[in-house]
Amino acid sequence: MVDAAWSAEVSRMHRSILLTSMAASAVMGGCVGLLLWDSGAQARLEWWLVALALVLVARLVIGWRQAVAAPGARDDGQWLLWNRCGYAAHGVAWGLAGLALSPLIDQQEFGLLAFSVMVMGAGSLVLTAFDLVAALAFAAPAVAPVIWQLLIRRDGSTAGWWVIALLLLGAALISALRTYRMTRESVRLQLAEHAHVQRVMRSAEAAERAQRELAHTNLLLPLLLENTQQGYWATDEAGLTTNVNPAMCRLLGLSRDDVIGRPM
Repeated sequence: MVDAAWSAEVSRMHRSILLTSMAASAVMGGCVGLLLWDSGAQARLEWWLVALALVLVARLVIGWRQAVAAPGARDDGQWLLWNRCGYAAHGVAWGLAGLALSPLIDQQEFGLLAFSVMVMGAGSLVLTAFDLVAALAFAAPAVAPVIWQLLIRRDGSTAGWWVIALLLLGAALISALRTYRMTRESVRLQLAEHAHVQRVMRSAEAAERAQRELAHTNLLLPLLLENTQQGYWATDEAGLTTNVNPAMCRLLGLSRDDVIGRPM
């Protein structure tokens, strides 16, 4: 039950941030395109922008199909898998930027590209912290080529980018882990509250049902005593008569008023 509720909540949160994450990626991709348009990697840059646009469209289609799916026919576990695959493809698209463009651009342009990719990776960890699998599926393939380029570009100018990369990714990862734990705890508390509400509702329904049955019994009992051929004689703790039925009155040869209030 916890896993099903978790999948449902994570799928809902993916739907809620879809447009925000798509817009951020599109804007950042456009900025990279403008900054590197006059570089020596223009042809590869054009192909990369096309690939990024296709991935964004694919993710939008997945989100739209999920949004219009009937609630009864919606398999949150399956949609969660599709969302994670979309994040992985999106991360690969950004990784292609570092893989395809880095060898053809100068150090300053590479710094701008590395910063953009690191911001996207850190942003994914923060924005998608409720689903660390999806966040890492994006961040890992996105930043890996840039980190590799930082390793093979052995000059002093890369030291600053290393510091920026470590600070961004470290802070984002810490924030993501904290948010992930908070989200899990929130779902657990929601489930506990839901279970408590269900127990209260069942108790209330049982009490109402018992009250109806008691009222029904109280209605039938006087009718039964009035019409039965068996005598009925009720007394209190002092032994005084509190009630007799007509059959008992006939057996005693007395009226009800003659018996009520007298010792048995």
